[in-house]
This record gives sequence, structure tokens and C-alpha cells, in this order.
Amino acid sequence: MQGLQNIVKTNVELSKGTGAFPKISAQTTTSSTATCSPTPIPDRTFELDVEKGLGWSYFSIVTDYIGPNNTVSSDENIGIRQCKSWCAADLNCRTFAFFVWAEAALGAGCNLFSVPYNASYFSYDPTVTDPFNYTNVYEVTNWSPPAELLPNGNFERGCVVEDSRPTISIGVVRCDKNVQGDCLSGNYYLQLNDTNPAREGFGGASIQLVVLPGEAYKFTGDVKGAVSSTQEQLSVLFETMDNAPSYTGTGEWEMIEFTFNGSYGGQLTVTADATNTGGLVDWKVDNCEIEKTF
Repeated sequence: MQGLQNIVKTNVELSKGTGAFPKISAQTTTSSTATCSPTPIPDRTFELDVEKGLGWSYFSIVTDYIGPNNTVSSDENIGIRQCKSWCAADLNCRTFAFFVWAEAALGAGCNLFSVPYNASYFSYDPTVTDPFNYTNVYEVTNWSPPAELLPNGNFERGCVVEDSRPTISIGVVRCDKNVQGDCLSGNYYLQLNDTNPAREGFGGASIQLVVLPGEAYKFTGDVKGAVSSTQEQLSVLFETMDNAPSYTGTGEWEMIEFTFNGSYGGQLTVTADATNTGGLVDWKVDNCEIEKTF
């Protein structure tokens, strides 16, 4: 379930089978679709905090790092521009480190961080002797907390990121106002659907949240699942959770909720599937929201 943000960086472990890298999907349902629109991020401005040379590196073992490492050009003008572009596209990014090294060949990388510049993150390795080694740290000067912890949770901006191997249709579809109970509010909802008979149907969609480690949050949302002996449960999981809450279709809209602990760049995944002998998957998801608990 991600009608939400266009940035997916991590490998999501789904509730069934091996995780696969999610992908940006245009939409595969037969219903009318919403235009895919990413979460708006204000234009970012950057300032160089510090440059350190031979033997110095900038990193932290705490959970402020937003992975993975990104390889960039060792040409400083090009590489730093690439780093700025990645940081500007990430809701959590507040600092990045551009670093150049030389082993068999000259190379460069970019690490993103979700906290302001911290001088204590620098460490020195006296064994590094290559004169090309250096690190520049830049900070976002106009960063502000995103207004939405779960961007586009009502799916009105469209856009869904789905598992790369679904066998069901997953997408943001337009509400049919002529069908009573088709939706509760707005014009769009997320649909996971497959009515092909006598085969297994499975698929999942992912949302990148804007939540912090060490903080507790509550997820709420409305779901509607068809009643069928062959339809297995809808499962919803944030990556810090050991077990995925699951729900059985009743034919009516119902509110679901659960709590979880946050993590930087963490993803929420919703999956739905049917038994091998059945084939019916019919779920709607809407009005999703994340709020911090105190």
C-alpha cells in the first residue's frame, strides 16, 4: 500500500515468501486511475559544513544513517551535484557526506543522514595513505519536518509502489459514486484485486513513512474485504514489527489500527492473497494515517 511516496530504497520483507525490491508502478487495474504524484518536497538549499582530507571519514553507528551507499562521480562538481539531488528527493535527508577514495581506481560515494551535521561523526584512520582521500559534509539549510507522516494516505494524489512479483492487480482506483459503499470519502482508494478463478493470487504494496527511531506511532486506516472462504487475510506490517496484524473480509468498511516503533526510511507493507484452490482477492484500503503516540 503505497500511494504515497516515490522513493523506495530498502528491500522489503513481505509476509509471504522472499522480499523483493519494490518498483514504481503505473497501475494495472481496469478501473480509472489517479495520476501518480510524489509527495511535494520544498526546494532544498545546501551549505558546506566542513571538508577533511587524508584519513578522515564521516559516519555514525547509530540509526541516523539513511542507506544504502550511493556511488557517484569522483569529479567533485558532478559528484556533489548528484549527492544534492538524492538528498533533495528524500524527506528525511538533512545532511550528506561526499567522500573520495583511491584503491585500484579513483572512486566516490555519498551517504545521507537524517540529522544535522555532527562533528563527532568524523573519525581518523592513520593507515590511509592515498592523497586523493577526502570527505565533504553538506547540510540542508532549509529543512523542515514533513507535514504528513504517511504521505498521501488518502490516495487522492494517486501513485502506488508495489511488490515486483504480484499475481494480483494493485493500484489506486477511482471511487464509483454510483455503487453504494464503494468508498467512504474522497475520490480514490487503494485496491488489491484478483477475481480469476482456480488459481493463487498474491501481491503487496509498500509505503515509506516519515517516522523516527525510538518513537512510538499508531496506524489507522479503513479496509473493506469481500467475504469468501478462499480469500486469506489482509496483512499490514511495518518493518520493525515481528508479527503482521491481519484482517478478514466482512464485506463492510472497517477501521483497523495498531501501534509500532519507528525507524528512519522505514516501510509499511500491505499484502493480500488467496488459496491455491480459490483465487478471490478483493480488498480496498483508504483513509490511512500515522500519528505519534505520547
